[in-house]
Amino acid sequence: FCALLHRAHRGDPHWPTAERMLRLLTIDGARALRLDSAIGSIEPGKRADLVAIDLARPQSQPVHDPVTSIIFSASARDVVLTVVDGRTLFDGREVTTIDQQRLLDDIQR
Repeated sequence: FCALLHRAHRGDPHWPTAERMLRLLTIDGARALRLDSAIGSIEPGKRADLVAIDLARPQSQPVHDPVTSIIFSASARDVVLTVVDGRTLFDGREVTTIDQQRLLDDIQR
């Protein structure tokens, strides 16, 4: 959405690029929070924070460029793995850090 707003404001359908948006969402975001020494890129010594995204679904097809598909086509429904600081939080089927049934029961009450 951010990229679409900028494109409309500038009148330039090519800026920012998907690569620029990915950088903004990762290392530049970490840098803005002054956390770039710990997060924002995958490299030795940094926390293992990452997501895996399924690009085989129809809304992402055809995939000519994975970065463009992730930025402009993928959504939260396409996330199949979430790892924070090396700990799996979502394994593609369920959130692994909470008791989902208990949460649903609490919500119903």
